Amino acid sequence: MSRPQMGVSRFDLHWFSVVNHLALVSPALDKLGKVLAGDAPEIWAVLLLLFWFWPPLTANRARRTVVYAAVSAVLALAFNYVLTHTSGYQPRPFVYLPPPAVHQLLPHVADSAFPSDTTAGSFGFATAFFYAKARDGWWAWLLAAAIGVARVFVGLHWPNDILVGALDGVVAGLVVLGGRRALEPAVQWLFRLFRFAPARAGQRV
Repeated sequence: MSRPQMGVSRFDLHWFSVVNHLALVSPALDKLGKVLAGDAPEIWAVLLLLFWFWPPLTANRARRTVVYAAVSAVLALAFNYVLTHTSGYQPRPFVYLPPPAVHQLLPHVADSAFPSDTTAGSFGFATAFFYAKARDGWWAWLLAAAIGVARVFVGLHWPNDILVGALDGVVAGLVVLGGRRALEPAVQWLFRLFRFAPARAGQRV
């Protein structure tokens, strides 16, 4: 039995139109939007690898950030999974709107748009970056926000999909940072695996 379909609010219709109709104005902006919207997992993977392997990025603190970020993203996606399967089906803009009303720059399956997994995972990663340094958290949040806006820009999501996904990611990140002591055995195991010389949790090195 299919789930009931969610309605599309005036807020979503208005702000989707504002953001999405910036597409096809500038080839450079279109390219940037497609990279942010389509390659977000790869972008975060590169950043996490830099934090893990490139000394001296505050060494153990940066590496702990990588662990917390990965767990935060997974938890954010779990939150999204629950929301996706307890809410109604939300048609994506390219399904709901006639072709002239939406600029779809990337292909995507016509599954439910609500909430945005890409945005949730991005904000999960980004929130954990506050453990490294405050400025790392702020620029990571800025990147996550740009990724979320890009998902609207390329025609794959409504604004509310992004806002709820961002909230899921932030909550997941805060939960993980608040309970990070429970992850210390996993951190120590990873440090031994990579033959790092770990400091104790919370020690700034």
